[in-house]
This record gives sequence, structure tokens and C-alpha cells, in this order.
Amino acid sequence: VQQAQAGLNQMEQSANKTEASISNLNGALRTMSGALGVGFGAHALVSFAKDAVQSAADYEGAMKRIVFASSSMEEGQKNLAFIRAEVDKFRIPLQEATDDYGKFLAMLAGSDIAGDQVRELHDQILTIAKIKGLDAGQLSAGVMNLGKMLEAGGMDARHLRPLEMQLSGIGQYIANLMGTTVHGLAEMRNKGLLSAADPKILLEAVKRQAADLEKFLPESLTTLQSGLNEVSNAWLEFKNNLVLENKAEIIGLFDAMKEGVK
Repeated sequence: VQQAQAGLNQMEQSANKTEASISNLNGALRTMSGALGVGFGAHALVSFAKDAVQSAADYEGAMKRIVFASSSMEEGQKNLAFIRAEVDKFRIPLQEATDDYGKFLAMLAGSDIAGDQVRELHDQILTIAKIKGLDAGQLSAGVMNLGKMLEAGGMDARHLRPLEMQLSGIGQYIANLMGTTVHGLAEMRNKGLLSAADPKILLEAVKRQAADLEKFLPESLTTLQSGLNEVSNAWLEFKNNLVLENKAEIIGLFDAMKEGVK
């Protein structure tokens, strides 16, 4: 009987902790809803909370991957500041850009490209992508294909062919640097003759294409999609800040819920 009573007492304490945590979180959300001039019903409140917590968790994870892929904590902070500034500069989606940059850094971790050179390369890629009107998926694929070749230390058809479609026009720059034509480059690619080519050619090709296209950047920033991206980013950051500022209460809620179902 005493053991059963102790169990009931523990369940009651867990329920009280859960109720207190929910109350704290609800208070923060209702303060926010009042500031926005909108009301949350119980279902909408729970739905918003779940979405906000997941968004913040995804963004926090993406930031940590950037730090972990950097050579030091100092470089990690530089990389975080860099990609956040790039999001504003190019008016691109915050979450996707942060995810892609972390993957790009991880792929290049074993190469001899690091620090400012990586950041400069990524800025050039974003310049080309923005002017070419690449969507988030196309940009992500282009970054990955370029990163994989730089990581491997060689060019190959499996990654070069899609890169030429994603960063349209890049093939002409690569061909010029290799002293051939686009047709000649395609023949080399199809015959598997590019594996011995210096992948640094890719760096110079991206640099030259970005420099030639940069004059079109101001116009590319005034599109409807750029405006939508900024609105989405502002909303995402609002949710992220709301969650991270109440992180202790949310973790307390999770702990209480975990204890309650044991």
C-alpha cells in the first residue's frame, strides 16, 4: 500500500510539474499573441507550439553542424555570422541556406580549402545561384555536387554533368580554363578523362562566372520570391527566438512529461 501511495504521489508531482511547465509556456505564447493582436485557441496554441519548437530545433541543429564542421570554435562563430549575413545579402531562405552551408563545410573539412577561401567560394556560388534564379533545391544540389568534387580532389561526370545544369554556363568557364571548348569538355567527361584534372579549376571557374554575373545582382534581389523569403525568414526567426528564450521552460515540460509516462 505504501509503495502504491508513493507511486501515486510521484505521478501527482509529475502532473503538477507538467501543468506548471505548460502554464509557463502558455504564458509566453499568449504574451506573444497579444503583441501580435491575434488569439490562440487551445488547439491552435498546441499546433503553433509544436511547429515553433520543431523549427527552433532544426535551426539549432543546423547551427551546431556548422560549428562542428569548423576547424575551431572561433571559426565556427565566423561561419555562423557569415551565413547569416549571406541570407540577408541574397534574400534567400534561412533554414535551407544554414543547412547547406553546414554540409558544404563538412565535405571540405578534409580538403586544403579552408577559412576565408571557403566563405569566398560559397559567396560566389550564391551570387551565381541568385542571378540564375535557382530555387532552394537546385542551389542545395549545386553546392553538394561542387563540394563532392572538391572533397574527392578530382572532377567526375557523375557530379560535373548536373553541376553544369545547376550553375548553367559554368561549363564554358571550365572549358576555357582547360584550353578546350564546351564540346571538347563533354567528350573528355564522357571518356572519363577528367578524373586527373585539377579540381582547383572549379574554384577559378566559379570565381570568373560570379564576377561576370555580379552586375545583375541588384536586379535579382527585387523579385517577389526574394520578398517572400524575407517574410518567411522573419517569421522563422520570430518563432526560433520565442522558443530559445523559453528553452528552460520547454525542457522542463519535456522532463515532466517523460516522468509522467514512466
